[in-house]
Amino acid sequence: MTAPVVSSGPGLDERVTLRVVEPRPEPSSRRPDAYPRISVDRAEGPVISHVSLGVTSLASSTRFYDACLSALGYVRLYGTEKVSGYGPPGGDAALDVFQVGSQERLSPVAGFHVAFDAPSRAAVEAFHVAALAAGGTDAGPPGLRPQYHERYFAAFVLDLDGHKIEAVHQGEG
Repeated sequence: MTAPVVSSGPGLDERVTLRVVEPRPEPSSRRPDAYPRISVDRAEGPVISHVSLGVTSLASSTRFYDACLSALGYVRLYGTEKVSGYGPPGGDAALDVFQVGSQERLSPVAGFHVAFDAPSRAAVEAFHVAALAAGGTDAGPPGLRPQYHERYFAAFVLDLDGHKIEAVHQGEG
């Protein structure tokens, strides 16, 4: 059984075809392992559509992300009183930072971080300088990380709410 699905909305004009590999079980026999497996045919592209981070001060965080992401060639694509979205010029937002309620407490998840692709090692260094100047905290200075691979050049920073972010260049020089 095949069901064509057409995504719609800004930047979502890709056609994706889903095929049910196994029939869906009757409601009385449903167990977690009894659901059908779905096979998806899709063109090459990113695994993750976007990431959203809650922040305690949208205005301060917008200034922070404007500064450090511009060093990597990314721009703020939209901004409202509740959210700022970032991505490549003329592209889709890959990062949304949004204002959480005043009663919500943020606690970044241990081990979680967001890595931004950098066009060069110089851009990684500029990201790090800009992030620290905008109030971020150093979590790993620019440099090679051979434990990942021989060309992995990255810098790590904690944003204003403690979210760990990274700029990485994996190409030559």
